[in-house]
Amino acid sequence: MKVWFIAIADFPEGRGITPRLRNLTSGLAERGVDFALNIPYAYGYVGAGQNTATSGSANGVPFEFISRSVARPTTEVGVIAAKLKANIVLAARLLFGPTPHAVVLYNTSFIDTGLVILAAKVRGVRVIFDVCDERFDEHALGWQRSWFRRINAWQTRVSDRALFRWADGFVCVSNHLREKVLERGGRAPLIMAPLASILRADDAPTLVERRPDSVAYLGSLIADEGIEVLFEAVALLASERPSLSLTIIGDANAPEYRQRLQTLVDGLRIGERVRFLGPRPASEAIEELRRHEVLVLPRPDSVISRAGFPGKISEYCASRRPIASTRFGDMPQYFEDGRDIYFARGYGVVDVAEVIRRALSEPDRSEAVGREGFRTCLDRFGFDAVSAQVHRFIEEIVLGRTTVRTGSIRP
Repeated sequence: MKVWFIAIADFPEGRGITPRLRNLTSGLAERGVDFALNIPYAYGYVGAGQNTATSGSANGVPFEFISRSVARPTTEVGVIAAKLKANIVLAARLLFGPTPHAVVLYNTSFIDTGLVILAAKVRGVRVIFDVCDERFDEHALGWQRSWFRRINAWQTRVSDRALFRWADGFVCVSNHLREKVLERGGRAPLIMAPLASILRADDAPTLVERRPDSVAYLGSLIADEGIEVLFEAVALLASERPSLSLTIIGDANAPEYRQRLQTLVDGLRIGERVRFLGPRPASEAIEELRRHEVLVLPRPDSVISRAGFPGKISEYCASRRPIASTRFGDMPQYFEDGRDIYFARGYGVVDVAEVIRRALSEPDRSEAVGREGFRTCLDRFGFDAVSAQVHRFIEEIVLGRTTVRTGSIRP
């Protein structure tokens, strides 16, 4: 079976949907799927190890940047041009070249994939949408105030409703996005697949020395991640835990926001407790996480947190360290407080401080919670489990034998 994946991403490393693409396609490759990863243009995240070539293979995943550049276009007009170019090039390949059995798409706008979908329908190629990003919810695009992004948000809503009706299947990352698919006319078979993590049953942890009273956060430094609440929570705990420290693995896309965070840290007088490491590849990030007592996910309740799923949960669980988290999105459906995670009661500074205090105050129980978190992640999001699920679904769609009825959902 040959499958095309078409997505805007940084490869082989990067934020957003890149880890999902990397892990899912690697799992499908191990199952004998012949596929190609077609990237219209780079997402543009500045981090470690991404976009090393315009084409090639990484972790067994063949990829190609259709823009022939490893950098994101520098203007909005350039972005539109890159989208149209990829749309035309890939549609032409479908119409006049050897065809795959299915195409898996991550964008639904007419500019991004409209011609590809039309060409796929002409050639009898199955169309599957992997709905895994908050861009599928117009409310999550409200912060995008430029004329270009406002128009893009509007045309996304319109194109979703038109193009979803041509889909042969959907893979959804969250219940929130599943509901959006159904609202916008999606009636094809649908499965839920939160993410494909890097975890495998035979993964063995490296023994490392842990730093006492140490807390770590891995992810993007943006307001929607709750990072400011985390800093204030650390300041609140500082008086009762003199040795408390916080390590931040990741960076801000916007220099001005990074400076705003530094100003906040200085104002809270916790500069000597906070260490900014910057972005790290997944393997290095996991090794660093293992050196800490507790890992924190302080996301607020928002449209973005309900729409997506924390891609970094894979690295968190791989470390086997206890996770202290807010109850955002679908997290309570997969984890149980006190068994495989510590959940905060709410989303405020006091709530986040309390859940960190709780996890640090019972080290023996925390060790057990960390081990159970790894098992939960392995069973629900593990590399083998999720890639096998998606592989079976795509194969059923291609063969016309899916057991999921139109409009119904397989968990």
